[in-house]
Amino acid sequence: MNDRLVVRPEVCSTDPDARFEYLWTISAQGRLGDTLTLDKVLDTLVNWEPNQNYTLVLAVTNMNSGYTVYQEAELIVGTPYSRGWYVLKDDGQQTDIDLYSEQGKLSNILFAVNGQNLKGKAQKLSFIASHQVFDEEQNKYTAQKTLFALTDRDLLGIDISRAGINRTYENIFYEVPEHPRPQMMFETMMCSYFLNDGKVYSIFNMSDNSGKFGLPANIGKLKEIFRQGIRDVEQ
Repeated sequence: MNDRLVVRPEVCSTDPDARFEYLWTISAQGRLGDTLTLDKVLDTLVNWEPNQNYTLVLAVTNMNSGYTVYQEAELIVGTPYSRGWYVLKDDGQQTDIDLYSEQGKLSNILFAVNGQNLKGKAQKLSFIASHQVFDEEQNKYTAQKTLFALTDRDLLGIDISRAGINRTYENIFYEVPEHPRPQMMFETMMCSYFLNDGKVYSIFNMSDNSGKFGLPANIGKLKEIFRQGIRDVEQ
């Protein structure tokens, strides 16, 4: 991101000789606050993780009296891909995604951002709010808000904040099915489900996982999976 956040606060006091100290901090839920600046005016690059809510805090201290006043504001960091209507489309052979928002239309997001699109005809878009993806920088699996695009021949998952590909048909399984025929993907409170070529695959979301689907069960056993909430059901 190249955006800057600039805030120029108005500070006054009944003390005509007041001298002020300033402290700007920012924090996300469950994290300690980071100091941004000790200057009165906040002028900083927006380099925080998108699609998260932050708390921006200004602490102003009157050095004569030692009295401090705090002012908080909610800060939501977004990207051009954070809000709008995603539309899956195809030309009969290949599929891509358009995004419609208040700022206008972004066409062919998959190709524009990643240099590739999907084989086949458009089927469905599915949103998984907390899909586990391996983060090489942090060397661990992290939860990402992922939009899955399904065609009759292929699948791609994109990070909803940057539109970068984080999943493909080849890396979303422990054992890749021979026939890529995606039908549907969805999640419940306990599990994520993927229907491919007449079989249903599941991920148990109530514990740590790799974001990969295991062995399949027949679609006829879908009710059994819902009832038991288990990861895989033997055929």
